[in-house]
Formats: sequence, structure tokens, C-alpha cells
Amino acid sequence: LAFPEGTVLFLMNAQRHVNVPSVAQAAWNLRDPFKSDRRTAVLLGPDITLPPELARDVLILDEPYPTPEELATIIKDQYEAAPGLPKLTDAVLNRAVDAVAGIAAFPAENSVAMSLVKTGIDLDSLWERKRQTIEQTHGLSVWRGSERFSDVAGIANVKGFFGRLIGGKDPFRAVVFMDEVEKMVAGEHGDTSGTSQAQSEAFLSWTQKTRALGVILTGVAGAGKSLMAKAVGGEAGKPVVLFSTSSLKGPLVGETEQATNAAFKTIDAIAQGRVLLIGTCNRMGALTPEMRSRFRLGTFFFDFPDDVESAALWKMFRAKFNLPEKDPRPEAKNWVGREIESCCEL
Repeated sequence: LAFPEGTVLFLMNAQRHVNVPSVAQAAWNLRDPFKSDRRTAVLLGPDITLPPELARDVLILDEPYPTPEELATIIKDQYEAAPGLPKLTDAVLNRAVDAVAGIAAFPAENSVAMSLVKTGIDLDSLWERKRQTIEQTHGLSVWRGSERFSDVAGIANVKGFFGRLIGGKDPFRAVVFMDEVEKMVAGEHGDTSGTSQAQSEAFLSWTQKTRALGVILTGVAGAGKSLMAKAVGGEAGKPVVLFSTSSLKGPLVGETEQATNAAFKTIDAIAQGRVLLIGTCNRMGALTPEMRSRFRLGTFFFDFPDDVESAALWKMFRAKFNLPEKDPRPEAKNWVGREIESCCEL
């Protein structure tokens, strides 16, 4: 086909075609003739990995997620287009913006439209649609539990620390939970493909750029580290995003780094610049110094519960499973919460 001077040629869903050798060669052949008379080829796609012959000749423009102000406009437009709804208050608008932060404009518009009811916006439905949209990003899922500090017995020092963070002047807007963070660096030394190293570099670069707040929880297995991480989000009323590094790894060069960066981009949009990163770790010696330094708020060690904490755990789990307080219990020296819960359940 002969395209006239000044033509803008769009290739839709380019991610499905650019790695076909004939298509890559055809795109490369357009470079010089298009440059000579101001013609432009635009490759559109949600996630494109360019072949080597095109990587240096294509300018990549990454469309950012909408800002809170843009999301507020989307919500208002959808709300005002629906007849018979009560007036949209600023409080509801702000909560709705939080509920769609982290998703692109079009799915945000759809989510709002499908969450409108006769009484206004169904925020629970809006949050659930957001969770489903976020989980389409590789490596991310959203915790749906309702744990609070009251569901965690003992460890008053850790609760106090996180409580001060929640009530601070500029509190976090999302919790990113990385379970067994040492797995991210476990394969670096024997990985000849470079995927583990690329993932670690992407993580280090992201935490440096965003200045994410980070805490490591380590110690005895079953002492409540993961439960505590999830309870922080519930206590603060903020989403807990589960970050899985293993599901981000791909077989192709650059695929892991690209997927990791896409996950971080989604997290940035959800948290709007205020991330609390909580990692659990069973082997602190496996973490590199630079990895540990990214969790700059400190490290908390979860030990076996003392007598006071053990009594609180027994009381909490007896109540959970409707066991009378007077019933005898076994000798439970150095039992952690997980073992006490299992005993009460049995």
C-alpha cells in the first residue's frame, strides 16, 4: 500500500505480531522511508517486548495510570450520567477514588458504572471489582481477609510500632506483603539466565526511586509474622497487596524484568506514592546487604511467646472454637500461635 506523506499508521495489538520475523522485518523496512516524509508507525499494545532489530529504533511511551484528580472526574461523569441518584458527597467521592486507584481509565469507568445503585455508589462492589482488576497483573493479588490487631495476641511492641505508623502525619495508603522475601535472591548465584538478577535489580531500583517504607518480620515459624502483616492493612483500612516474585519469572530475556516493573507500576498507582512494604523472612543470612537496606524502618524478631502472651493466645483461640476456659490444656512450652490454634481446633 502507498501511504501518503504525513500518514500515521497504527498497528493494533502489536504485541501479538512484532516477534514474527516477517512482521519485524517489515516494520524495520519502514524506518528510512517513513523518516524521509514525516510518516509515523505507532505500535499499540498493553505489554510489548520488542525484538532486538527494533529495540533501538522504537520510542516507547508508557501511558501512566490516571491521577486521583482524573479518577475523580471519571467518577463524577459516570455518577451524573445516571438519573435519580442522591447528591455525590466529597466523602463518598474520596472513598470511591481510593477504590479505583491503581486501575486504568477505561476499566475504572466500567467499574464505577457497574457499581451504581439507586442509593449511590456501592463501594464494596467497587472494591471487589478493583481487586479483580489488580489480580490480572502477574504477581499481584489482594488479600480479602478482615484481620485486625485484636486478632493477634501478644507482640505488643510490634503492634505499637505499626499503630504509630497508621496514625502518623503522612500515613501509608497500601500495604505490600512479600512472604519469605529471601526467595527473591535465592537463585541469583546459580541463575545463568539473568532473570533472578534482573528481578532483584528492578526491586532495588523501585524501592530507591519511590522511597517505599519497609519492615522485615523474622523469627520463629508460626509466631504470627504473616498474620501481623495482614492485620496492619485491616487496622489501617488499607488494601493489602500480596506480591509474589516467583510468578513474575518468565523464560524469555527481559520478560521477568518487564513483568516486575508492570507490577510495581500498578502498586504505585494503588498507593499513590505511599507504600508500606512488609516482608517476612525465615533466613536473614540469605538477604544481601543492599536488599536488607531497602527495609529501612527496621527488623522485628518474633520469638516464642512468653507466659503472658501464651495465656492470651490460649484465651483467644479457646473463644474462637467455643472451648470452656476451665477445660485443661496440655503442657505447651514454646508453642507458637499456630500450634495453639491447631490444638484448640482439634
